Amino acid sequence: MPSFGLLVLVMSSAVGYGALNELVEFYIQLWFLQGAAGSYGAICWDMSAVCLGALLAAISIKLRNL
Repeated sequence: MPSFGLLVLVMSSAVGYGALNELVEFYIQLWFLQGAAGSYGAICWDMSAVCLGALLAAISIKLRNL
C-alpha cells in the first residue's frame, strides 16, 4: 500500500510537470506570436485541471491498493 508521503510525491511531480508544460506553452506563444501570450485566466484553469487530475490519480491509486 502506498504511503501518504509517496502519494504527495506523485501529486507534486504531476503538478510540477504541469507547471513546466505551462511555462513551455507560455514561452512558445511569446516567441512565435510576438508577445501575444495567453491570458493568466487560461493558465489558472489549466493548472486547476492539473491539480484536480493529480488529486484524482492519488485517490485512485489509494483506493486500488486498499
